[in-house]
Amino acid sequence: MLFTYWSHPEIPHPHSKAEWDKYFPGFKVFTDRDVIPLIKNKKLKTIYNSITIPAAKSDISRIILLLEYGGMYVDAHTGIAEREPHLLPATLEKLSTYDILLFGKGWERNDDEVINVMNTVIAGRSNSFLLKAILKKIFLNLERHYEKENMTSDYVPYDVFDLTGTQTIMDTLFCKTDIFYEYRNMVKLITMEHASSAGFEIYKHYTYREDGKHWSELQKTKRLFDIQSKS
Repeated sequence: MLFTYWSHPEIPHPHSKAEWDKYFPGFKVFTDRDVIPLIKNKKLKTIYNSITIPAAKSDISRIILLLEYGGMYVDAHTGIAEREPHLLPATLEKLSTYDILLFGKGWERNDDEVINVMNTVIAGRSNSFLLKAILKKIFLNLERHYEKENMTSDYVPYDVFDLTGTQTIMDTLFCKTDIFYEYRNMVKLITMEHASSAGFEIYKHYTYREDGKHWSELQKTKRLFDIQSKS
């Protein structure tokens, strides 16, 4: 399964959907209506529903959905590499060998001692214990920060990248410069030569971003949780 997660309140589906449908008619767009029932723990569901930064919800949702269905998650701004669409099935075929496929931007890597990993696109097998470990890390981070915000009405500094984003994958699967030894037969890091070298093209449909509303900007002043919106 190829899928994305979407939560824009005014745009019903991402601009990339038509393109994905053309090449992969089974492409799925999931929303909170699909994700929330998959969170069985009442406290964690409350925490999820209280999140105010859409990107943080997206970070969590992709892992939950991969755990449930398996396949490949792509960010909504990601499209198909139309000149080389045959590369994507070849990439997905690697899931027959590995539990998780991760991708890195090789063109941004200028130090052999630094690993480049992104969560823009991630593939995995359903019910993978490694995906469970990543999700557990995310919710532990969120629980800690939720308690901090619950104790004050003031802004409490945080970084989405660390709490729910790529850093949680790094902390779970990687040592400083490589995948943990015991996971090397289960995790494959594909270092891309350019933005479309694995069959998809990142940032291809980056048209919905609004000034001042990127998570990296919102997190500087906006509390991560609306504690009053418990459900």
